[in-house]
Amino acid sequence: MKFSVLILLLIGINFTSFSQPKSKKLEASSYPHVYLENDQIRMKVFVPDAANGYYRATRFDWSGIIGSLVYKGQEYFGAWKNGHDPFYHEDVLGPAEVFGNLGYEEDSPNFIRIGVGLCQKPKGEKEYQWDATYKIVDGGSWSVEYQKETIVFVQELEVNNGFAYRYQKEIGIRKSGFFIKHQLWNTGKKTIATDQFNHHFFSFPPFKTGEAFTVIFDESPEVKSGFEDNRVLIQGNVLTFKEAIEEPVFLPLEHLGQNHQHGFSIQHPLNGGVKVKVDQPLQRLTLWANDRAISPENFIAINVLPSEKMEWTASYEFF
Repeated sequence: MKFSVLILLLIGINFTSFSQPKSKKLEASSYPHVYLENDQIRMKVFVPDAANGYYRATRFDWSGIIGSLVYKGQEYFGAWKNGHDPFYHEDVLGPAEVFGNLGYEEDSPNFIRIGVGLCQKPKGEKEYQWDATYKIVDGGSWSVEYQKETIVFVQELEVNNGFAYRYQKEIGIRKSGFFIKHQLWNTGKKTIATDQFNHHFFSFPPFKTGEAFTVIFDESPEVKSGFEDNRVLIQGNVLTFKEAIEEPVFLPLEHLGQNHQHGFSIQHPLNGGVKVKVDQPLQRLTLWANDRAISPENFIAINVLPSEKMEWTASYEFF
């Protein structure tokens, strides 16, 4: 049986009530969510909701936030920090995705965040503040449909600055993994030219980030000059941690190759792990980690002419 949910985030709703947000803190289980499951996987997916959603800030795409994924008894997207505030820029879980701004550099009071909506630029601000939560002027319309093993999010936004889009994200579980399929239609008059990345936030409770973890890349990257970290060792295409990680690691990586697709894998202390493949060239890559999470941040280029569409898929396989 197919279920359908229409999220109350329709074009025309006034979002001024979110200009100075006051969060109502709830247990994670209280936020709107659905479960996808098969014989091997149980996945909890939060649903976009302007009034009650798990994430209502403006840095990350509101769709596809995975609150939990258990495969053969091991959690892959556990909590990577203490506490939660729906309006705080980084309070997300799971493979959280980010699009670059549209129209921020233009002489306009507003700019677009795909997966969020039309945001208001504070008067006098000259540079985008990635860790700020902006006022949402127009969240567009959201719809969500789900079945036992798949969920589809659609956001549509049209504003009077020439930008308009239809953004669809489908998450589906497989026997031993899942996929995230994206489709972005440019329904406006201006080219959509930006980038997108996935922060991932892989977290494997009860294990803490340290020597028992290994990250393997498709290519043999090097750390960008000036960002070296003696807690991390890269030999060829293999990254390891030389000690338990307490303070965050931030490593911009170079020499990533020019392949038409890219990927990496993370192996956890029980000799299992996850392999990730994306069917797009890698634009840039950063490795971020803290004591509870490992996050290869893989960027791709987004370029969609008016009346055209771009598709891309990320595949995750557990082993």
